[in-house]
Amino acid sequence: MKKIIITISIILIVIISGFIIYSFLSPSDTLDFEIIDLVTDNSESTDSELVFENKINIVSPEEILGYSINPVTKHVYVVNTLGEIKKINNSNSEKVSSQKIKGINKVQSSKDGRKIMIGFNYPNQPVFSIYNITDSNWTPLPKNTISADWHPENSNEIIYLTNDNLKILDLKKNRSRSVLNIKLTGSKLDWVSLSEVIVMERPTTKYSSDAWLINLSTKKIKKIASGKGLMINQKDGWRLSFVYNSKGNEVFNLINSETNKVVGYFNFRTLPSKCVIDQNNFYCAIPNQIPLNTSLPNDYLSRKFISDDIIQSIMISSDSQSIESKILYKEGDDLVDATDLKIVNDQLYFINRSDNKLYSLKLDKVIEGVVKEGVTEEASQ
Repeated sequence: MKKIIITISIILIVIISGFIIYSFLSPSDTLDFEIIDLVTDNSESTDSELVFENKINIVSPEEILGYSINPVTKHVYVVNTLGEIKKINNSNSEKVSSQKIKGINKVQSSKDGRKIMIGFNYPNQPVFSIYNITDSNWTPLPKNTISADWHPENSNEIIYLTNDNLKILDLKKNRSRSVLNIKLTGSKLDWVSLSEVIVMERPTTKYSSDAWLINLSTKKIKKIASGKGLMINQKDGWRLSFVYNSKGNEVFNLINSETNKVVGYFNFRTLPSKCVIDQNNFYCAIPNQIPLNTSLPNDYLSRKFISDDIIQSIMISSDSQSIESKILYKEGDDLVDATDLKIVNDQLYFINRSDNKLYSLKLDKVIEGVVKEGVTEEASQ
C-alpha cells in the first residue's frame, strides 16, 4: 500500500513539475510590457475652473466620405457620397472630378494633400484608384489589391497587399517592387515610418486579432500586439492601443513604439481611430457617455452607437514623466462624433459622423484648463 502511495506521489510531482516548466517556457499570447510611471500635473484645479469655448466650424456643407488638405495652399478637397471630388473654398465648392463611384469604404490622402486614394466596390472584391489633384488624372492600383497605404513622406509611393505579396508601387514610374511574399486576408496596412509598416487584422470582439510590424529594410516580422477588439494608431514614436485584456476589460494604452513599453493607461474610453498623433501631442475625441452593454469597437464601427464627444488634447513631456491635458471642445449645440482627425497647420479637422460633414477646430485660441485625470497608471490589468 505504501509503495502504491509513493508511486502515485512521484507521478503527481512529475506531472506538476512538467506543467510548471511548460508554463514558463511555452510561448504566450500576451505581450510583456514594462510599465513606466506617468506622473500627472500636480497643480490644483477643479472642474469649475475649466472654461470651454465652442469654436467648431463647418468646412463642407454636404455629406462626405473623406477629405484631403494641402498644408501649403490650405486647399480642402472632399469626396462626397456619390464619389465626386470637390474643392472647398469658404462656403463655395468647385467640382474637380465628376466620376461617380459606388461602394466606397476607404478615402485616404497623401501627406502633401495632392493625391487621394479611394477604395471601392464594397462589399465585393476591393478596387483601389488614385486621383491626382494636380493633373486631374486617375491611376488604378494593381488588380487583387486588398489593402494599401501611403508612404509617410513621399506621395509617389504606395505600399499594397495582394493575396500573397506585399509590394510598393512607384506612381511616378508606374512600377511595383516586391517587399515580401506573405499570405494575409482581411488585413489593414499602416506605413508608420520610412522603414516600418504595420499589418493588422480587422478589429472585432468576437475573436483575438494580431498586429505585426514588418521592417522593410531587413524583411523581419514581429508581433507587436494581440487580443480581442485590437485597434492601433501609431505615429511619431507613439502607439495608441485599444484591446481587451485577459480579464475581458478594455485597456487603452499609450506605448512608446521604439521600446514597445507602456507609458500609461488612459482612464477615459475612446478608440485610437478617434485620435490623431502630432509628435508629443495627442488629440482625442472622447464620448461623453457610452451606453451600458456597448461592445467596442464593434458597435461603434457598425454605427450602432453614435457618440457625443469632448475633444481633448494631451501633451506628454519629452521624458514621458508628466502630462498636461486640455479640453478643446465640450458640448455645443450639435452632436459631435469625431472621426478621421487630422492636424493641418493650426487647425484640427474631422468628419462628424452625426451628419457626415467636415468640421474644423482652431487650436491657437484655446481657453485652457489643466485636467488631472487624463492618464493614470492604474487600470484593470
